[in-house]
Amino acid sequence: MAAFHADRARPFAGRWRMLPTKATGEPALAVYVLDPGSGEFHAYGMTVLSVFAGKVSRVVVFNGPRLFARFGHPTVAAAAALAGPST
Repeated sequence: MAAFHADRARPFAGRWRMLPTKATGEPALAVYVLDPGSGEFHAYGMTVLSVFAGKVSRVVVFNGPRLFARFGHPTVAAAAALAGPST
């Protein structure tokens, strides 16, 4: 999933970080965007995949930072704190 997003985000290289996670047992990404003024990454949204028979059957995106704390993820982080794929 991270590779899918990374491929489509190439024009924005270095501005995004994605942290793999789970939501209701399904694969998900916590997505962060760079604030160029501070150099910190801010919570952008959560992307959740539903998988059926080994294939993605649905993608749900929750925009905004409101769910990050519920999943134990910070809403603001330094680049070094985000170990997920970068784009």
